Order: sequence, then structure tokens, then C-alpha cells
Amino acid sequence: MAIQLLKRVNQLCEQRNIPKTQALQGLLETAICGAKGELRPTDQAGFEPLDS
Repeated sequence: MAIQLLKRVNQLCEQRNIPKTQALQGLLETAICGAKGELRPTDQAGFEPLDS
């Protein structure tokens, strides 16, 4: 999994012209939120609660 993560980091760096540390931070935040069953705070803005 670590090798796949680093490959994706390199892809994001090239596509978005950002530092590797920034790309890695974003991917790790996404993985941590996913493990908790949550959306990242930046992704939650576009969703409304189901029980409203």
C-alpha cells in the first residue's frame, strides 16, 4: 500500500504542481477519515444530512 501511496503522490505533484509533502498530507488525511467512516471536512461542504 505504501508503494501505491507514493506513486499517487508523484502523480498529484505533477498534475497539480504541488510539493510532495502537501500531496502526501492530503492523501493521508483522506485515508484517516475513510478509516473512521467520515468525509474530509472539505468534502462535507457539498453534502446535506440525510435526516434533515
